[in-house]
Amino acid sequence: MERYEQLMNSSSFVLISHARFFKRQSTFSINISFGYNVFVPSFVNLTTADKESNMLVQKLREANVTYPFVCKPIVAQGNDDSHLMSIIFDENGLKDIKTPCVAQSFINHDSVLYKVYIVGDKPFIVEKPSVKNLSATGQDTIKFDASKLTRLNSLTTGWVEDGRATPDQDRIKEICLIIQKQIKMDLFGIDVIVDCENGRHAVIDINAFPGYESVNNFGEVLCNHLMNLMSCVETVSGDTIQYSDAEKAGPNETTSIQLCNEH
Repeated sequence: MERYEQLMNSSSFVLISHARFFKRQSTFSINISFGYNVFVPSFVNLTTADKESNMLVQKLREANVTYPFVCKPIVAQGNDDSHLMSIIFDENGLKDIKTPCVAQSFINHDSVLYKVYIVGDKPFIVEKPSVKNLSATGQDTIKFDASKLTRLNSLTTGWVEDGRATPDQDRIKEICLIIQKQIKMDLFGIDVIVDCENGRHAVIDINAFPGYESVNNFGEVLCNHLMNLMSCVETVSGDTIQYSDAEKAGPNETTSIQLCNEH
């Protein structure tokens, strides 16, 4: 818990959770303090008005978003377009941006994405294929469905099996605790990548409504969590107070983390 408090008191970042997960047309931002080489890549919310008024370049520069960058749609999760993304390499590609969206600097991460599913105080890490390492080479815009990436397609041919950076499980656990304290949710997910140049962990997304199909025995895990919550219900002066796993954890208690591999 001492390290956790240090994280909470360290330099502040803004972590993004897209409106598509909250079904409203705005960007939901959370002020979160990270440390221990954890960061959030620069991002900016781009609207249709920005594109029509030729403000895209200015907004990208003001937010320090660099090329190449990823455009993530702002739509409700579950919508067919929620996973349709694009990668813009230079100003010539700005015409391909479909607004509203979030533009976020692309970080090379050796084609590996770590999706973290949280159930109470238990994070489950699932390794998934991601986009290969890229550079701002001025190539044409790449459009892809993030939910259909495999290690055999052209976007993931940069997969590195040996010598690649791997996630620090303790660090990810602490990231989850910090985010959970801010959003006050026991069921959510985050996307984490590891910068292949320096090993820093980057939090690139929060998923308010993640699918848990990749978590082994999820039904049992969820049932145990709900039973745990029920056992922690206290009645004080006729009022019922319910504590989450994160809130009821004592100063000397630690949470468990499990690593799952999905190929």
